[in-house]
Amino acid sequence: MSFRDIVLGSHVFIPSRVDYKNAILRSQLAIITFLVAICYVFIDIYYGINGNEPYYLAVAMLALVTVILNRFRQYRLATVVFLLSINFFIFYFSVIDPFGSGVFMLFAVCSLMAFALLGFRHRRFAFAFIGLSVALFLISYWVDFDVIQKRTYTREYLQFSYTVNFLVTLACSIAIMYFLMDLHYHSQKSMAEKNDQLQKANTELDRFVYSASHDLRAPLSSLLGLIEVAKLDHECVDRYLDMLKA
Repeated sequence: MSFRDIVLGSHVFIPSRVDYKNAILRSQLAIITFLVAICYVFIDIYYGINGNEPYYLAVAMLALVTVILNRFRQYRLATVVFLLSINFFIFYFSVIDPFGSGVFMLFAVCSLMAFALLGFRHRRFAFAFIGLSVALFLISYWVDFDVIQKRTYTREYLQFSYTVNFLVTLACSIAIMYFLMDLHYHSQKSMAEKNDQLQKANTELDRFVYSASHDLRAPLSSLLGLIEVAKLDHECVDRYLDMLKA
């Protein structure tokens, strides 16, 4: 069974290439999120850090919900659930983690996700999610939340966490850019093919017009000849008219 069959279903047909690639990208990003959340559970266990496990598992569950909604063709709902959950969980970890962990970089990925998953047709919705990411970043950076307990990490943990967050940001960005490049390439290819077909159709039309004009020239000449003869021989006009009709 292929990745496409797993995330979309073996009997699901999506006629639009854009919608199809969009559904694949949504599942890819959700699966990356799921794997990163599970990875952080083991990282925290290894470094002896407690308290974040429920949040990691919640992120993993919402990523699975996104994949399930995507499989049942609830594409808009899957996108909204995914973007909202990712933004607010990144916000939470930005508040409790020092900026040395690099988790804030994921806000940039969320903005790219909004553009890629919602597309130009829903660009206002996409800009709204981008605004949400920017607002949450600024709040997490400038506002001091005394009610939320900050956590203290070792330098080694922060280095490892920063590396993971950078790689996740890079992987998601590459996936999104590849998605956009693929759409652009096939759009250009489709346009070139249509231009070739149009050029061939114009060539065939020119040939038809030339052939038709050539085929009509002989009978039209005969008609013109009979008309001239009829003008000279008025007594046999009816005979010439019958010849014209024939």
